[in-house]
Amino acid sequence: MTTPNNPNDYINWLKLAENGDKIAMNNLANCYKNVGTEKNLEKAFYWYQKAAEMKLRI
Repeated sequence: MTTPNNPNDYINWLKLAENGDKIAMNNLANCYKNVGTEKNLEKAFYWYQKAAEMKLRI
């Protein structure tokens, strides 16, 4: 699992995820699920689902 090392990681992953980066989508979901931002399981599920739709292999 990738977690943010600094506050800018979340911001960068959000921008990348919004532009279709499937790795960033997964990392962003991890932030919402575990650490890095306020816990929000709905947003975590959304980003995990988007990454899965792009055929992210973990």
